[in-house]
Amino acid sequence: MSILTKGYDDASQRLWYMKAAVASLIAVSKGDTKALADAELMVTKLKSMRADAVRVPTQKNLTGAVIKLDASSVSSDSGVIAGWASTSDRDSYNHEVMAGAFQASIDKRGLTGPKGIKLLLDHDWTKPAGVITTLEYRRGGRLWMEAKLNLDIEYVAERYSYLKQSGGANFSVGFMLEDYEVVTRKVDGGEDQYLRIDRGDLFEVSIVLFPGNEAAQMQSVKAGPEHADTMARLERLQTLIRTAKGQLA
Repeated sequence: MSILTKGYDDASQRLWYMKAAVASLIAVSKGDTKALADAELMVTKLKSMRADAVRVPTQKNLTGAVIKLDASSVSSDSGVIAGWASTSDRDSYNHEVMAGAFQASIDKRGLTGPKGIKLLLDHDWTKPAGVITTLEYRRGGRLWMEAKLNLDIEYVAERYSYLKQSGGANFSVGFMLEDYEVVTRKVDGGEDQYLRIDRGDLFEVSIVLFPGNEAAQMQSVKAGPEHADTMARLERLQTLIRTAKGQLA
């Protein structure tokens, strides 16, 4: 397959590659197995358009999720960050926060106003960092967050500068337990015990350096709504290709 991209801006090229990948997957579904390689090539092209995001080593401490900053795609004054605020994976404290555990709290509190869910630094209630613009459950029951940092606040600007330099940081949720259960399961050689959190009253999401939930990682950070949408569409394409590969095996 030949792709002509000269003269296209980034958005046009992404759209072109996506359409080409979908067309190739349609061809695969009709029996053209050679088209799978074309689809993979288009996804590779799309991934190459993402500025390199440095993978941040995670360490166990606070419950949270890794966020990554793409320094070349986020302008120095944009302050837009996004990531998985919570997942149902087992964290380092032997806690599992179930999908939807914070939905009632999100509905009740909202994201703005005196009772709104806050964006903080390091769970410090004296250090607001900006405003959460999106907080919703997405694929796999994971809690997705988008936020705009207030770079007029000196300590926020300093943290943002560090985030860009280091390649990223983490998200961590702060909440009160409402509905939970200590679960004990029989396993080979003993018992597995953990705290299952079915519902919590979410007060804030913090930017922290050390998460407890190492599995709650994201693969990119957006520069704006269009970037986030592109990454979501890219993930869907990759899933389709993996499915097609499995059917051809």
